[in-house]
Formats: sequence, structure tokens, C-alpha cells
Amino acid sequence: MKMTVVEDSGDFAHLALEGRLDSTTVGALEVKFFALFGPQRHVAIIDLGGVSFIASMGIRILVTAAKTLAARKGRLVLFGPPALVRESLEAAGIDQAIPIADDEAEARRLAFES
Repeated sequence: MKMTVVEDSGDFAHLALEGRLDSTTVGALEVKFFALFGPQRHVAIIDLGGVSFIASMGIRILVTAAKTLAARKGRLVLFGPPALVRESLEAAGIDQAIPIADDEAEARRLAFES
């Protein structure tokens, strides 16, 4: 699993994930991932376009990140998941708690909506 910080500007972060998000990759990713969600962070968008598979452990870190931001009156928005990943997120009901946009422009709009 590869994580790229596309943008990091104050209270906003744009991350891109690539590879499999499962129990074998989450551990290594988790420390770097949550280091970006320090106390100043309120809004984040995550590009899932490069994620080929997501397991429950991967879903867990997305939910934890969303809860962390929501506690600060912020928001996490996911965007661009491939069909298989989107199906997994929707089957788990994640789309009811975390907005999933089709593209970056929509994700940015949703992230900053009141």
C-alpha cells in the first residue's frame, strides 16, 4: 500500500492511496496515515482510485479518520474508488457515514459544505 500526500495546507489534506488496503498493509500505513490527522487537521479528501481491494481493516482506518475529523467539526470525503472497492464500501454501509464522490472536484465541494 502506497500513500501519497497530494496536498497538505494547514487544516486540509488530500491523500492518494494505491494498492491493497487489507490486514497485511494497514499496519504499516496506519502510523503515517494518522500522523497527518493531527489536532490542526479538520478536512481531508482521499483518492481511492488506485486501491485495488479494501478489507475490513482498511475500512476501519477510514471510519476512524472520519470520526477523528468529525469530533473537530470537520469532514472526510472519499473519491474515485474502483467499482469493486465502491461495492465493498457500500456493502459495509460506509457511504452512509462518509461521503463518496466520483471525482476530486466533487470531493472538494462536499468536504467544505456546511
